[in-house]
Amino acid sequence: MARPQKDDPLQAIHVRLPRSVVRTLEAEADRQGVTLSDVIRTRFKSSRVRPLGKRPKKPKHDYTSADPELVRQFAKIGNNLNQLARWANTHKSEAEALDVLTALAGVEAGLKKIMGEHGAY
Repeated sequence: MARPQKDDPLQAIHVRLPRSVVRTLEAEADRQGVTLSDVIRTRFKSSRVRPLGKRPKKPKHDYTSADPELVRQFAKIGNNLNQLARWANTHKSEAEALDVLTALAGVEAGLKKIMGEHGAY
């Protein structure tokens, strides 16, 4: 492996590896007639990085960017839904199913309007 230029000097680092991996790397260095460092640098440049003993963490959610105004509108509608649910749960004996359905139909119409304005419906 070519030596680095003066503008990119070598820096020593300490790395812990399982003994079996070190033995394998040393054997490969002997077979190829190069140093252990050369083998490690070559492997480092040509390998996918994987944590030792642990699986890489996957992101829980894949968020994409959204129009902030659209997000605000949905937040307002969600707030209205929560208020309707609280009212219906508090006044179960007084709640008229038709009133609740009418309010929910209004929320649905609002959602369709917003989604239509943003090309999502």
